[in-house]
Amino acid sequence: MGCSNLKTIEIPKSVNRIEAGAFAYCALEFIYVNWHKPIDIGKSVFKGCQLSTCTLIVPRGTRQLYEQAENWKDFGRIVEE
Repeated sequence: MGCSNLKTIEIPKSVNRIEAGAFAYCALEFIYVNWHKPIDIGKSVFKGCQLSTCTLIVPRGTRQLYEQAENWKDFGRIVEE
């Protein structure tokens, strides 16, 4: 169960929905997103992932939006790039 070899993902701006459990139990370390406004996601998208040790990389000028967004704010580090 899960994807223990998946360490890094980049989600393109064209994605406007992420299904429940899409990245469940993955060993993610880095997630790059390209939205200037966080999309709504459910808690189960990253179910079983250690988000506290995962870094979310967001577009420059959007960190505060992600720090306040439900389920995105659960990441251990949110950095702008």
